[in-house]
Amino acid sequence: MRDERAVHEPPEPTWPDAEAGWQGSRYLLKHSERPTVDIRGGVRWERLTPVTLNDLEFMELVYQPGAEYDSQLYRRPGIECVLVTENRLDITVGFDVNHVLAGGSIAFPSSV
Repeated sequence: MRDERAVHEPPEPTWPDAEAGWQGSRYLLKHSERPTVDIRGGVRWERLTPVTLNDLEFMELVYQPGAEYDSQLYRRPGIECVLVTENRLDITVGFDVNHVLAGGSIAFPSSV
């Protein structure tokens, strides 16, 4: 059975810092300096690198209780690696719902 829901490109974050104007450390990023983007549905992206990297997005995604990532499907190249630090995350990969508890992790192709 084919999923008839639309597949969309993921939102490209517009980070609040200008790469050329970054005045912090070349390698170190303090928690208070993290660039953040609020995503529809109650999710916040926090970039964990001082500047955007070409081949890797290293981010912490913060879900408030009851928050949901945008209900539209997204596909992009790469691998998603998730570590749940508190509570439980219910995450759908393909057609499977996974319940990941605190301390648990899951990894899957971004294209699924």
